[in-house]
Amino acid sequence: MGFDLRRLRSGEVVALAGTLLMLVALFGVTWYGGATARTGWQGTTHVRWLLVVAAAFGLAITATQAACRDPALPASLDVLSVVVALIAVLWLIYRVIISAAPHQRAGAWLELLGSVLLLAGSFLALRQEGILERDGPGEIELVQLPGLTSPAPSPPRS
Repeated sequence: MGFDLRRLRSGEVVALAGTLLMLVALFGVTWYGGATARTGWQGTTHVRWLLVVAAAFGLAITATQAACRDPALPASLDVLSVVVALIAVLWLIYRVIISAAPHQRAGAWLELLGSVLLLAGSFLALRQEGILERDGPGEIELVQLPGLTSPAPSPPRS
């Protein structure tokens, strides 16, 4: 089990880009202006952990795909990531678009964009699951033992 970035497919790359955008938007960009500017972490006290868990799944699906040759663990994490990212997208659609605060800034929109990228990347990664040809089984080496002969095949009966 070696860490190989060549195992990453387009789904994991999109999910990683969305995850990084989500983390930057959550912790580093202002979501709400007004008298006291607040980041997403400060302004979304009731659902901030959902966004952190969604971002953690984005990092996990990228790391496990790069580290694991078999698709079992990455596929399981892809399914969980799709579910958590879908919940985050739905909540952010409500929070950013439907029930937008009057002093809302670009950080909330960046968070929504990052979560949509995470959802799309997780779903695409799930659709692309499988064993890469270079990671798959190769030719099976046959060992000839001295003194043993293989029986000749019997002729077909008609």
